Amino acid sequence: MLKSGDRVRIYYARTNRLPDLKWRERCGVVLVVGYGRGPRNVLVLTDAEVVVVPWGTRCES
Repeated sequence: MLKSGDRVRIYYARTNRLPDLKWRERCGVVLVVGYGRGPRNVLVLTDAEVVVVPWGTRCES
Protein backbone atom coordinates (compact mmCIF):
# COMPACT_ATOMS: atom_id res chain seq x y z
CA MET A 1 0.00 0.00 0.00
CA LEU A 2 1.40 3.37 -0.98
CA LYS A 3 1.56 6.20 1.52
CA SER A 4 2.70 9.80 1.48
CA GLY A 5 6.48 10.16 1.33
CA ASP A 6 7.15 6.83 -0.45
CA ARG A 7 9.68 6.96 -3.30
CA VAL A 8 8.17 5.38 -6.42
CA ARG A 9 8.84 4.65 -10.09
CA ILE A 10 5.89 5.17 -12.46
CA TYR A 11 5.08 2.42 -14.97
CA TYR A 12 2.39 2.60 -17.63
CA ALA A 13 1.21 -0.43 -19.56
CA ARG A 14 2.51 -0.58 -23.13
CA THR A 15 -1.08 -0.68 -24.39
CA ASN A 16 -1.93 2.55 -22.55
CA ARG A 17 -1.31 5.18 -25.23
CA LEU A 18 -3.01 8.04 -23.41
CA PRO A 19 -0.18 9.27 -21.12
CA ASP A 20 2.80 11.13 -22.51
CA LEU A 21 5.87 8.89 -22.83
CA LYS A 22 7.86 11.29 -20.64
CA TRP A 23 6.15 9.76 -17.57
CA ARG A 24 7.29 6.18 -18.25
CA GLU A 25 10.02 5.00 -15.87
CA ARG A 26 9.96 8.37 -14.04
CA CYS A 27 10.93 8.37 -10.34
CA GLY A 28 9.24 10.54 -7.74
CA VAL A 29 7.82 10.93 -4.27
CA VAL A 30 4.17 10.26 -3.35
CA LEU A 31 2.47 13.41 -2.05
CA VAL A 32 -1.14 12.23 -1.69
CA VAL A 33 -2.99 8.93 -2.21
CA GLY A 34 -6.72 9.02 -2.96
CA TYR A 35 -9.04 6.69 -1.05
CA GLY A 36 -12.77 6.16 -0.98
CA ARG A 37 -15.46 5.05 -3.39
CA GLY A 38 -14.40 7.27 -6.30
CA PRO A 39 -11.38 6.91 -8.56
CA ARG A 40 -8.16 6.31 -6.68
CA ASN A 41 -5.30 8.46 -7.89
CA VAL A 42 -1.79 9.08 -6.64
CA LEU A 43 -0.22 12.55 -6.73
CA VAL A 44 3.51 12.13 -7.45
CA LEU A 45 6.21 14.82 -7.35
CA THR A 46 8.82 14.02 -10.03
CA ASP A 47 11.96 15.88 -11.07
CA ALA A 48 9.98 17.33 -14.01
CA GLU A 49 6.74 18.37 -12.24
CA VAL A 50 3.79 17.07 -10.25
CA VAL A 51 1.68 14.39 -11.98
CA VAL A 52 -1.55 12.57 -11.09
CA VAL A 53 -1.15 8.84 -11.70
CA PRO A 54 -4.22 6.55 -11.89
CA TRP A 55 -4.30 3.92 -9.13
CA GLY A 56 -4.36 1.08 -11.68
CA THR A 57 -1.01 2.21 -13.05
CA ARG A 58 1.89 0.56 -11.30
CA CYS A 59 3.73 2.83 -8.89
CA GLU A 60 6.40 0.77 -7.19
CA SER A 61 8.63 1.80 -4.35
